[in-house]
Amino acid sequence: MRAVICGWSLMFVATAGCGEDPPIELRSELFREACAALVACGCEQPMYADEDHCRAVLAADLAGLETVARATGLRFEPECADVELPVVRLGCRGERELLFDPPACRRCAVVHGEEPLGAPCLDFGGYSDCAQGLECDPGTDVCVDPCALPADLPCAADNRRCAEGLICDTWESRACRPAPQAGEPCVSYQCAGDLDCYGIGENNVECGDLPDIGESCDEQCSDGICFDDPAGGLSCVVGPGEGEPCLHDYFCADGYDCDSPDHICHLVVEAELGESCSSDVPCALAWECIDDVCSRGTPYVCGGGTGDPP
Repeated sequence: MRAVICGWSLMFVATAGCGEDPPIELRSELFREACAALVACGCEQPMYADEDHCRAVLAADLAGLETVARATGLRFEPECADVELPVVRLGCRGERELLFDPPACRRCAVVHGEEPLGAPCLDFGGYSDCAQGLECDPGTDVCVDPCALPADLPCAADNRRCAEGLICDTWESRACRPAPQAGEPCVSYQCAGDLDCYGIGENNVECGDLPDIGESCDEQCSDGICFDDPAGGLSCVVGPGEGEPCLHDYFCADGYDCDSPDHICHLVVEAELGESCSSDVPCALAWECIDDVCSRGTPYVCGGGTGDPP
């Protein structure tokens, strides 16, 4: 446990008494690593002129938050200041990489109160009287856990997750919804447990158990390919692999493409970060092919996202 006096760790009160504010230079030290990391992201349009400017702005913001805490009687935890910064949570990763490897959900508020989960709360413009780790939901004015949100609360935003058994509907309502069961429409192409989300008719998707290898099928399989064998009818079969003829001159096992004009299956080679890429050698899903090299793309903290970060 780190010793704290007047809301500041000992290193910050060594030169200032409880009745005095820590000097701006000491406040700025909280952000030294975060500002260095942000500058290292190499944003084309940086938010700050340099590391010193970054630290100075964030230190001034922190001073404002301490004023808020004093005015509202809330607790002040300056050591949470850098934890909440996007560059600390997301690093210099691009949007694609974050989608495939989202950061952990965590809440560390610089200003907070003591109201427990489910209690009525007051919001003070981004901070509330809820206990550490909680936030005040603006729709219900109740303290909620942003990393375990109940049904119907907004979830498609930075550092928010739905409770177990719920799914974030990022396509329509952008709120937590019960995970759909068998026979129910998929939610953002997701289902409860191990159920598959599969197409039914035109532009409709439903949750259910798709047939496995060796079982009869209509059009789709959980694994393999739904193949019409003249002798045995439709059933799920293992798709052809490297060097084998494509089924129906089109289908191959996962990870293989049917090359034309010979209609033979060949392994799809995907390049990783920093490797050469082309139309014949695409990048793995997390990367973008930029100037023939697999790259992260524009870091999310530099404005490289089209939506909310995970």
